[in-house]
Amino acid sequence: MAFRTLPRDFIANARTMTNDNLRHHYACGHTVLTRWLKEAGDLERPKYDQRHRLRDMPDDFEDYANQESLADLAKRYKAGLNAVQRWRIELGAQVAKNPLRPMPDSFPATAPLHCRNELLLMYQCGAPVLDRWLAEAGVEAKKYVPINLSGGKNWIGRAAGVLTPTPQPQRDDSTVGEAADFLRRKGWVVFRARTIRAEAPKDDWIVGRLTLPTSEMVARAERGGFVRREMM
Repeated sequence: MAFRTLPRDFIANARTMTNDNLRHHYACGHTVLTRWLKEAGDLERPKYDQRHRLRDMPDDFEDYANQESLADLAKRYKAGLNAVQRWRIELGAQVAKNPLRPMPDSFPATAPLHCRNELLLMYQCGAPVLDRWLAEAGVEAKKYVPINLSGGKNWIGRAAGVLTPTPQPQRDDSTVGEAADFLRRKGWVVFRARTIRAEAPKDDWIVGRLTLPTSEMVARAERGGFVRREMM
């Protein structure tokens, strides 16, 4: 098997091209390129940074450097994070912090009606964000009280030696209400979408992280074993 001979223009190109560019230019592999470099002898090849000219800072970079995060800047200029960070260092810009998520308009009225876990699911936020919104609104989330659906009595205040009946929420005895209660007993967070979005369709329900129409909410309960009242 004959070896490929050293191209006539290889030495001239090797002085200015990177190894990757040389392999692409001559359509050769690493082994062949290494052999050619040895045959060419001791070449004065430029340093890596000289062969790979760094991308210049965009003209309008200063306008956005302090307004957007590294990821947003990289997306805007179609550049890598390292390039964006280098431009910021060159400019002396401060790293922009991600803006805080603003409190929804419906939160002050809704928060006292639901417990923390329900609010976390309803607004798709984390505990630190929820705590900040509660402080800003000056309200507290509803304390979680387990609902006893077996007909027995729940009691609180045992540690203080006082037995006080736990207040029970009003029940919706319609088929839709019973289906919602059935899903709640299964561990689902279920409530009407209009509770947090006034513009939501009247027929929509929030079931966990899903938004479902009434018919689908009832159907989901039936798939879990719920039996409509008129069928019982």
